[in-house]
Amino acid sequence: MKYDFELDLSADNNLAVLLNRVKPHSVILEFGCANGRITKYLQEQLHCEVYAVELDEKAAVDARRYAKKVVVENCENYGWKEEFSTLVFDHIIFADVLEHLYDPKQVLLESKSFLKEDGTILVSLPNIAHNAIIIDLMKNEFNYDEVGLLDETHIRFFTKKTFDRLVLECGYSIGYESAIFVHPSNTTFDADYDQLPQCVGDFLAQRQYGELYHLIYELKKHSVEKIDEMDRYQNSAKNFIQLYVDTTNGFNEQESIKQIFENQEKVVFDLSGFENIQSVRLDPLNTAVAIQLDNITINGETAVSLSSSNVYYSNGNSFYFLSDDPQIYISFENQTDIKNITFEVKYLHTDKKVSKQLLEKLKNDLDQLRLNSKKIRDENSIHQTIQKELTDQSVKLTQQLDTKKVENKNFQEELEQIYSSKLWKILTTIRKVLHSVKIRKKEKQ
Repeated sequence: MKYDFELDLSADNNLAVLLNRVKPHSVILEFGCANGRITKYLQEQLHCEVYAVELDEKAAVDARRYAKKVVVENCENYGWKEEFSTLVFDHIIFADVLEHLYDPKQVLLESKSFLKEDGTILVSLPNIAHNAIIIDLMKNEFNYDEVGLLDETHIRFFTKKTFDRLVLECGYSIGYESAIFVHPSNTTFDADYDQLPQCVGDFLAQRQYGELYHLIYELKKHSVEKIDEMDRYQNSAKNFIQLYVDTTNGFNEQESIKQIFENQEKVVFDLSGFENIQSVRLDPLNTAVAIQLDNITINGETAVSLSSSNVYYSNGNSFYFLSDDPQIYISFENQTDIKNITFEVKYLHTDKKVSKQLLEKLKNDLDQLRLNSKKIRDENSIHQTIQKELTDQSVKLTQQLDTKKVENKNFQEELEQIYSSKLWKILTTIRKVLHSVKIRKKEKQ
């Protein structure tokens, strides 16, 4: 079923913020209840009496387990008005519904008479002016999806300004407003600021409400002082750097320091407010990230090195974290009076680009390894060729030496045969006689 999602109230999302405005034990009219995920929470956790309108008959079967009554129809047919004609409600809920209607203004107007005098209409709806959509438009893209900002069943689109105007046209006042902010790279779109010229990307990144993903409103019949929490969840869209400090209590949020990520190359944390520091944990970003960590110093002078990390891949001082919670640990041994710690770091890529960049890095490293391997193989081949030539020459010389040895031996044997022959003995005797005669002749002269 398309909208059969688990209800997650532990995170900062539009439904969690919306349902936080519901009073327990209320009587509620819920439009677009789907399979009843919100209905169940309202009935079981807040003990509310829920009535609902749902277009999908199959989904309504599940929702009926938690609702007093579910009317199955298109709410713009207004059959629900007759069904609930005797009721008035503490809250009327449109959780991501108005954008699916042809005439949301008329539905809001028709709902007013079903609202108690102190009752509220609770609305959440997506923002069509989110930077991810603008980035895609600048790339000539506008693609519908099964769910999300460009859900294929969305008929009407709203920005904060256009919905504020619609509220006034319907005669309501805004009692409470809030929003969920999401960085473009964390949406379902393939969009990020670096896909645009830098000046354009920088402009969009600084645009008010540019990362506003969901709007949440509490509307009232009468004029009231507005509670404005538009910026409450804005930092959830911002990437930040966080340093946890262990002062023998382990790492915890209370003993940590946050800095908004601004692609700074030097990050300095003031630790003068901490005593007995055992170690620190740097979360270089609150999402997957690739960094080049050049240096870590204490008090601006003493260099330290990291103890461990949950890095997926590292090469020299380059670190690739695929986890959305990257962590670098640094332990201090025999170091006291730590006033500050400085990280000299270059941010190479963030979020979903890290995986792509890591694959490219690994590919480049593999290509280099292959190149080095080929070079080594070529060098080995040359060495083997030279070795073979030397071996061949050695064998040849050995063979020649052996031949000479045989020849020498044969020569020695022939000499021995000559020396031992009778002829050699006679010749030796004659030489001696001749020599004696020669000497005598000289003496006579």
